[in-house]
Amino acid sequence: MIDFDSVELDHLLNDLLSDRLSENDAKRLELILSESQAARMQYYLYLDVDTALKREHSADHDFAQMVEILPNLQEFGVSKPSGRWKAIGVVGLLTGLAAVIMFMLFNWPPPSGSPPLMAETGPDTQFAATVVRLENASGTSDVGPLKVRQRVPTGEVRLESGKAMLQLDNGARLNLEGPASLEILSSSKAKLREGTVSVQCPASALGFELEGPGASVIDLGTEFGMSATSDGTDIHVFDGEVAWQSLSNKEHPRLLESGRAVRVTQVGDEAIPFQVTSFERDFSMPIPIDGDSEDATLCYEGFAYDAGSLGMSDGGEGWGRGWRRASTDKPIGLKVLDDDSLHHSKSGVADGGRLQLKGFKRAWRQLAQPIRMDRNGTTYFSFLLHKTGPDNPNDPVTAMVVLGSDENAKAMVGVGVNELDQVFLLHCGNNVEVSETIVERATCFFVVKIDARDTLSDELSVALFWEDDSVPEFEPVTWALRGTSRSGDESLNHLILQNKRGAIFELDEIRIGTSWKSVTASESRKK
Repeated sequence: MIDFDSVELDHLLNDLLSDRLSENDAKRLELILSESQAARMQYYLYLDVDTALKREHSADHDFAQMVEILPNLQEFGVSKPSGRWKAIGVVGLLTGLAAVIMFMLFNWPPPSGSPPLMAETGPDTQFAATVVRLENASGTSDVGPLKVRQRVPTGEVRLESGKAMLQLDNGARLNLEGPASLEILSSSKAKLREGTVSVQCPASALGFELEGPGASVIDLGTEFGMSATSDGTDIHVFDGEVAWQSLSNKEHPRLLESGRAVRVTQVGDEAIPFQVTSFERDFSMPIPIDGDSEDATLCYEGFAYDAGSLGMSDGGEGWGRGWRRASTDKPIGLKVLDDDSLHHSKSGVADGGRLQLKGFKRAWRQLAQPIRMDRNGTTYFSFLLHKTGPDNPNDPVTAMVVLGSDENAKAMVGVGVNELDQVFLLHCGNNVEVSETIVERATCFFVVKIDARDTLSDELSVALFWEDDSVPEFEPVTWALRGTSRSGDESLNHLILQNKRGAIFELDEIRIGTSWKSVTASESRKK
């Protein structure tokens, strides 16, 4: 648990409001918010000042009166805004709040694939979301019938039937199930008037607000569902936590944690049984490739070769060339073991063999479809790794599985295992370690998610599943390891497998795809 106090947090938030936050302090603030429930509550209450001002006071009130609008923060173990806010003034306060929201939510642009569809609109149209998936859906927005990749403006989205997934420009993903009515108020706020919606918020969407009849929910890094009827609102938290508030009695916000649910009506609120099956929880971000399936597997390698040298074998699917030594036209001296394929105990057994990574070797294989990093989009890749031999503590890295670029040798994105058996991210020279270990003679299933962003830092996430772990059907909110780095615009067009002397690993079932499902579903890992 990170060590901090409310005074430090108060200074960081005030510097953020005053546009004086340094890059190091910004990283410190992000770390505090990610690990501390009390800090997230204080951040939420800072954001809530704007709402409180609009509801209770005009701009003619002085600052001392405005501060009293806030609940007693000491109840949550945090402090009220300090006197440093007084110097900002009313106008500066509201401007600063806007800066907080924009800074924390990053105003993530729409997803990639084909260019977003832009309907004819007036000069005052404010776009705030993009349609990224439709399933047997019939619905409309203020620019006409819903279409995949269509930009959606603020205003009502009406879904008569089926399912629709929208991504707001701050990165929040909303699965709407018809019949439903959702009003998009901005890229960071929406109102559910009728129906059911499930929400997944990445770090960029921290602070997203969703209103329902009589209730308001502020995301604190979570996945949750909401059902709205004429009687009130049901809130179910699948992962993480939210801050919720009744709009009828203007009570203090309260936290609702994972696995809990509450019903809010005009007469009060009550705990209700937690339900998960009533909500659509597939938040995988499809990237349509030339009209392919949204859950397309772009590349697959199961090492279904005869025992012996890998050489320049060219099996599998979705590759531009066979295996090579680095980027040369020379065969690679790695060994294929065909007595059995690696498998995860929860996913069944695949046919074929497995690859042994032994000695100082670097294998290279070109992708048929490069992964573009110069636009917004998400790509996944997965593989099975099994350690069979000892380490050499004199080697700085023992194994790496990365995607690289022909344009820039440093533009490598993936994961590695160091001499201490720690898993780390390799993201264009930005390494982040985690205290997970590769246990000898245990198979680990790795899932790597690459979020490419046009103007912001790219994000890399890694999930690890040991032999007895269940692989979830849907993408998790909490990953074993996450990191951000500005990788540049070079396309990733080849896969690199690397090992150093001392350790022996076995590798199998490599998949690259456009969604969580395309690289994790048990049937997709069998040949």
